[in-house]
Amino acid sequence: MICVVPTLLLALLWGCGLGGTADSACASDCDSDGYAIADGDCDDADPRVHPGAEDLAGDGLDADCSGEDGVDTDGDGHADAETGGADCDDTDPEVHPEAEEVAWDEVDQDCDGEDLHTWRFVAAQIRASCGITTTDEVLCWEGSQYHDPPDATFSSLTVGDTVLCGVLASTSEVTCWGGDTFDILETVPSDLVVHQVESDGDSFCAIRDPDRELVCWGVDKGGVLDPPTGTYTSVSCGSGPTCCAISEAGDLACWGADNYGILEDEPPEAPWAEVSFGIEPLCGITREDVTHCWGKALWITGEAPPADLRLHDIGVGRNHACALRDDATITCWGEGRDGQTTVP
Repeated sequence: MICVVPTLLLALLWGCGLGGTADSACASDCDSDGYAIADGDCDDADPRVHPGAEDLAGDGLDADCSGEDGVDTDGDGHADAETGGADCDDTDPEVHPEAEEVAWDEVDQDCDGEDLHTWRFVAAQIRASCGITTTDEVLCWEGSQYHDPPDATFSSLTVGDTVLCGVLASTSEVTCWGGDTFDILETVPSDLVVHQVESDGDSFCAIRDPDRELVCWGVDKGGVLDPPTGTYTSVSCGSGPTCCAISEAGDLACWGADNYGILEDEPPEAPWAEVSFGIEPLCGITREDVTHCWGKALWITGEAPPADLRLHDIGVGRNHACALRDDATITCWGEGRDGQTTVP
């Protein structure tokens, strides 16, 4: 017997996926999900797929026909984390895992779990650490006497026991503020234009511009206010009291009482780019961007920092240190019981 199927029935079967594809032949709601191709159903043969369907990322199925595997409400090409994707804010197209992070705006643009905090200068002393952000703000973690800096932009700064001094970016003049237990603010030379300023706690030394000679002020202890002559590129002071400066040739020149024997250990021979004293540790960065610590440096962490640690700037306190990495982030190590190693 030969069965003849009516032409109309054949057409209906063909249009609903038998003998053809829904996408090419079906104009009605073939999968009975309430949406036809004309309504935006991107797969009218699968009732799980239609506009408005719950779309879970990672299952290989574009259930809501958005063009993405997962819900992408903001249309940035990344599915919402709540649906299994990696977009931590699917209401903002500027936020997704491939976005460029903007520093200090308290928004996690790249969804790595934190805002980017970048810096351009760091300094440390005893139980406090301070830095200058890439947005030109002076921030200190611990050391409450430093928390109200002048309304100005600074190119660098140094942290004393009770006083903080900074170099104004606009004029290179020195300005100081803080608790001033020893009336240090009264000894700051007027209209002093400098390249850099450093403190051992209550004594300060700077490299004066334009002659690059050393000038010091504050509390005179052990001859620390009587620096050597010559031209220098970097200076740092620590307890002892002792200061060291780097000559234009990259050599170290040190002066002061050195009551703590900070200089008993000879530093590595190298042309130096920067040196930083703490209360007893001493660390430096060579012109090849290699970090070395000596003297009482092992007191910081029990071991010296890795020789391959690439740093741009370093500040050393009593038993801790903070350093500015090449990526403009700050890393601190050592004793942090007062919060001096907890970077904002």
